[in-house]
Amino acid sequence: MPRIALPFLFVLNAGPSIYWGYGDAGVQAALLWSAGMGIFVVLAGWRAARKGLFSSAVQAMCIAAVVNLPVYFAGRFLGLLPLDCSRLDSLFETAIKQIACGG
Repeated sequence: MPRIALPFLFVLNAGPSIYWGYGDAGVQAALLWSAGMGIFVVLAGWRAARKGLFSSAVQAMCIAAVVNLPVYFAGRFLGLLPLDCSRLDSLFETAIKQIACGG
């Protein structure tokens, strides 16, 4: 696998889950994303060894949930951290502070 594929894999797989955790969405968002990923992978042609369509989909959903749920809770943890906006003045431009802190 080319090295460029790994960042894309992380962003497309875990990016939405960490965003939903940070944005205080319910855990159902990460679970539904895992279900959608599992169904997509099976419809794209992946099958578990000597398993049918349904059991392959369930297995793919469980594997996706093992990845997405910890990332969701990591985003949830990041959302709980206090954001000190006074530090952003020295580190970033004013526009980024306005986006991050709302003013």
